[in-house]
Amino acid sequence: YQRRVHGDLERQEKQIQAEIKKALKDGNQAGAKVLAKSLIQLRKQKDKLLQSKATMTSVSTHMHSMAATQKMTEAMGSAAKVMGKMNAQINPAELQKIMMQFEKQSEVMNMKEEMVSDGIDAAMGDDMDEETEDVVGQVLDEIGIDLHSKLTDATARRTAFPESTEDSQKLDDLSERLNRLKANT
Repeated sequence: YQRRVHGDLERQEKQIQAEIKKALKDGNQAGAKVLAKSLIQLRKQKDKLLQSKATMTSVSTHMHSMAATQKMTEAMGSAAKVMGKMNAQINPAELQKIMMQFEKQSEVMNMKEEMVSDGIDAAMGDDMDEETEDVVGQVLDEIGIDLHSKLTDATARRTAFPESTEDSQKLDDLSERLNRLKANT
């Protein structure tokens, strides 16, 4: 609507300017002055229309802003209510107890997992050791070295030196600690 009115005012302004030029060419000075006053009033009206359009745009923007603020306020109120209900349902002491239970069970599970992993490693390690010995034996046979007799000699030398009592004591301590851990789980 405002564009159409603005366009009409532009056309009227051009028409009045043309009439002023014609009046001046004809030597009608008094008529040109009356037309000039009319042109000034028309321009003032056009400025008021533009000012009114700017004011309406500003009011519209302000209304949209207020609506957005209202919706945000409502959403914050809803969130606050939900948070309040959640806080009322959560018992800090019970939550701490649950967290401690979870931590304990997690540690137990980790220890069991480690024990199973160690068992698997031990089982797989023996097979791997046997396979490794077979491959090394084949290679040594190919180059003419008797590994079995050398390994037997090395084992005999190692068993010739008994374990110290200190090593034996450390082994006993470790076994006792392992048994206590198993008892606690």
